[in-house]
Amino acid sequence: MATHLVTGGCGFVGRNMVQRLYRNGSNRVLFIDDLSVGTHPDTWLGQPLNSEHKEMRIYGADERLVFIKADLRDVLRELNKDPQYFQKRYGLDVVHFDDIFHFAAIVGGRSKIDGDPMLVAQDLSIDAEMFLYVCRNKPGRLLYPSSSAAYPIDLQTESNTLQLKETDIDFKRMGEPDMTYGWSKLTGEFLAKIAASHYGVHVTCIRPFSGYGEDQDLSYPVPALAARAARKENPFEVWGTGKQGRDFVHIDDVLDLTLLAMDKISDGRAINIGMGRLTSFLELIEVFSGFAGYKPNIKPLLDKPVGVHSRYCDMGWVEANLGWKAKISIEEGMRRVYEAALKKIRRMSRKDAKAQEEPLKVASLIAFPPRRCAFAANNPCLTSSALAPAPSSRVALRSTTRRLLVRCTMRVLRSPSSVGRSSILRSSHASSWTRPAAAVSWKAMISRCSTSPTGTHPAPGRRQRKPSPR
Repeated sequence: MATHLVTGGCGFVGRNMVQRLYRNGSNRVLFIDDLSVGTHPDTWLGQPLNSEHKEMRIYGADERLVFIKADLRDVLRELNKDPQYFQKRYGLDVVHFDDIFHFAAIVGGRSKIDGDPMLVAQDLSIDAEMFLYVCRNKPGRLLYPSSSAAYPIDLQTESNTLQLKETDIDFKRMGEPDMTYGWSKLTGEFLAKIAASHYGVHVTCIRPFSGYGEDQDLSYPVPALAARAARKENPFEVWGTGKQGRDFVHIDDVLDLTLLAMDKISDGRAINIGMGRLTSFLELIEVFSGFAGYKPNIKPLLDKPVGVHSRYCDMGWVEANLGWKAKISIEEGMRRVYEAALKKIRRMSRKDAKAQEEPLKVASLIAFPPRRCAFAANNPCLTSSALAPAPSSRVALRSTTRRLLVRCTMRVLRSPSSVGRSSILRSSHASSWTRPAAAVSWKAMISRCSTSPTGTHPAPGRRQRKPSPR
């Protein structure tokens, strides 16, 4: 069986490529990620776990999805020493890769690019190990994703905004790219050309502009803005003035052009991937708030990093030579992202409501244990409506004591340091009442409420009736 390798396979672009390759092909897809930034495949792959061995997990009934949790640099060093590494360590019959999609990189939005540039510079070592491996082992094809950050920043200022062409990067007349991330990607492009010209490797480079999609991390601007709109935040915060512009392109279009380019380009040439349209963040906010049905006040956050003022591409070469244009409009793509954010917020709201309801259910069970109250015995999942007095006065707690018990139980359950919380939660789901640990006995719980925030206490001097042991 032929095998494709996707590095950084749990990141935003990587996991979308893994799913695309699996859905549209019949080859095995091996993807590697150390999960320092990526998301575990259990949460997004949508295929059952078949087996696991050491750091390897195999998914799907056809066993075509193989995930290895590891630092890519360590794996590549082992492969450079011994091409049989996968066979010897994991029992995988993989020596040669048909296609390699090299998405592994340290990146996390503007805050990481500007906030920790030396960490991002580790991308240089990741790319160096990869190009050494492909030049030694000659895979069928290699995709190297560069970035629009490789373009000279002096072409992206407020006073000098240009529609960036592929020819604006010239290794004989270098401009300054965007921080260490831009430098690392520019260096990767140079290595790609060397791999193609000196070693005969089939290499394709892409320069995606501002890719976005429904499952992108909130550290990126599009999903972050969509989430704020879905929550109907007012004022609506935006980094910088919001007048900065980007060329937003949907992940589905990015993957479409990537696969097309790999069929057409083999000499390390880099191509733009974008819409060829400049859209400001203020315009995005207007689109998202329109979906949400409100008009918020804008609150600029001038202390946040914003990068270059404007960045968008010229898609002329791609259209003329590859016959490709983006299919998903800004409006359609942003609506998809907004609806995904809205579903996520609603799902989280339901989870929060359920989490808040659970302590009250447990409190009700403690106040009316099933073996002490016939009403509770017939209603094992009590809610606040069950706090009415029990039918029999002989087994009912006095109303004041009952309120204290409920209040104390709520305190115990909400306190992370409370001893015995787990025993209460376990007993709340049991078929018969089990007395909690001594740390949360009836007396202990009542004593914890000796100073009540609501001021509801038994009358001074009145003796409290001890709950019946029955």
